[in-house]
Amino acid sequence: MENLILNLKENLLARKNNELARLQKYDVGLNKDLILMSSGKIMELDQLISFIENMLNYYNQTKKISQ
Repeated sequence: MENLILNLKENLLARKNNELARLQKYDVGLNKDLILMSSGKIMELDQLISFIENMLNYYNQTKKISQ
């Protein structure tokens, strides 16, 4: 299960990096709507990654206690 969560985190990081690369290619004057949508996606991906990191930290701490 832990490997699946780590894999999910890696996939989310890859999607974030892809979205950042796409964002840098947009022309600010012509693509304001696309920039706003991409920024929102990046923020959501950051939040999901943060939640996963918190979950993994909690899991590791409880694993230490139960041993």
